[in-house]
Amino acid sequence: MVETTQYAFDLREVAASLLEKQGITSGKWMLAFEFTATIGAFGTTPQDTKPGAMLQVNRVQLLKVPDDVTGNPLVVDASTLSVSLAQKSTSPRSAGKTAPSGKPKRAEL
Repeated sequence: MVETTQYAFDLREVAASLLEKQGITSGKWMLAFEFTATIGAFGTTPQDTKPGAMLQVNRVQLLKVPDDVTGNPLVVDASTLSVSLAQKSTSPRSAGKTAPSGKPKRAEL
């Protein structure tokens, strides 16, 4: 049997899981990230130093969006998840597990 070594999650699936974890069952939400950007001179040696930038992910956030927002594929309606997440919890999860090919399987909501 192949050991699972990696999971891959769609941004909507991460948002849905966080909504479930927080007990949020109403409203429209999307996943957001807080970044810090650093600009400077980077290089492994002084002769190799070049201008560059670095982004650091500080935290993941759930951002509530207005109820009239439509058509955004990143927005998750929490009121539709409570039933579907409860149904999914009764069956074993295989979404997101690494396939024998080594490529992560894509998780779908």
